Amino acid sequence: MYESTKEWVNIPAQLKIFKGRTGSGSKSYDNPVDVLVYPVGEVKVVTDDKGAEFVSSTQFYIDGSISLRANDIIIFEDNEHIIGRVSSFYREGRCDIRVGYSR
Repeated sequence: MYESTKEWVNIPAQLKIFKGRTGSGSKSYDNPVDVLVYPVGEVKVVTDDKGAEFVSSTQFYIDGSISLRANDIIIFEDNEHIIGRVSSFYREGRCDIRVGYSR
């Protein structure tokens, strides 16, 4: 399954990288960049990095060379998906695929 998943990461989307918070506390993002993803619509209960559970209805597989972190946004089918957790799959000592779990 792993090799086929890597081949399926070919659907256009955009990624907005979370930069931080403004002085008023609003989230700030870089401009969107084009990326390729493999979206999976599946309901999963996920634990974020603070130990809180949330329900993810979409997971996005993305090439491991692309930085993806919690609070980044993936724009897919004109919808913004805030990433709540990221998992990584490694091969030969390098990150090969990342999975972003939307909130």
